[in-house]
Amino acid sequence: MAFYIPHLTFACMTESLFLNLSPICFQGDEEDIVIVSLVVDENSKTEFVRKVNRLVVLLSRARLGLYILGNTGYFEGNKGLPRHWAITFDLLQSPATNDSAVDAGNIKVFEGLQTGTELPLCCPLHRNVTFSAKSHIDLKLGYCVEVCQDKLACGHECSFPCHWPRKDHRQHCPVEIDSSCKSHPGKVACHLAFLRCRGAPQDTKYSEIMRYYECPVVCSITLPCSHTVDKPCHEARLISDGKHQMPQCNKKSPIPYTFSTCGHSKSVTCAELVLYNSDPAIVRCEENDVFIPPCGHERALKCWKKTRIEERKESFNCNRERLVKLPRCGHEQTVQCSTADRIEKWVGVSC
Repeated sequence: MAFYIPHLTFACMTESLFLNLSPICFQGDEEDIVIVSLVVDENSKTEFVRKVNRLVVLLSRARLGLYILGNTGYFEGNKGLPRHWAITFDLLQSPATNDSAVDAGNIKVFEGLQTGTELPLCCPLHRNVTFSAKSHIDLKLGYCVEVCQDKLACGHECSFPCHWPRKDHRQHCPVEIDSSCKSHPGKVACHLAFLRCRGAPQDTKYSEIMRYYECPVVCSITLPCSHTVDKPCHEARLISDGKHQMPQCNKKSPIPYTFSTCGHSKSVTCAELVLYNSDPAIVRCEENDVFIPPCGHERALKCWKKTRIEERKESFNCNRERLVKLPRCGHEQTVQCSTADRIEKWVGVSC
């Protein structure tokens, strides 16, 4: 209730609380809590607050609580203050009494002085946490230090300091829980444990999700080649149980791969040695070797290419030159070796 603002209705920070701010349209209406603004300075000449009927309306609208905010200097220092205001201030500055005809029971009734320079407020969620507001600067969130007890998805409490009315609960639960790994017992932060349960079905209960915990501790596995490889514990367990294949060894094999066709050897990894022994056709010998074609000209070739030519799987044309006698005219001419072979095989009539 105020004297100089239009009628307004504001939604407050809770979903069910509304503030009804009204200057003169409150006759006949009531509210559980009424906040009255009488903010005027000592020199104000307004007649509005002097009218007794306005005071009657002001004091009779609240069912449970009435809060009056204003300048006490205007009322205490004003010699021309009407008698009804003087009586009201005398009552407000005296200890309060319970004038209810009904027993209040466990409801606490305020019995102290009803005036002051501070307004006692409490946390809407934790009513035992109170503080005093002297100005609008004090009306801010963060004064409540009670721990938020709302449950996170994992079932643990949020444990942040009270952050009402915001719902931004703790994202990473720090509670330490027991690791389900029998090889590496210990504690692990709750949010890390849940991140490492990637194989859990979506409908898995949180009380059972640790069955899918993937222990990240690094373990050493001995491979058939005698080399070792490091793997996370959960992967090593699957390998030892035969549920996953043994990893390939990419370290240098102590035994080179030997080509059966030429006898040359090749330095390989252990994984390559197993692969080449199972399928020799997929690897070629890259050693340089000497090839002597029928023309007698030596040529350095890769071993695999020489083998293909010797097995007649590939043709070879010698690009060296030699002197031949042309069959028709008898003149000598220098040509490529492959051309010379065709000339020498020519059969016909000379000029």
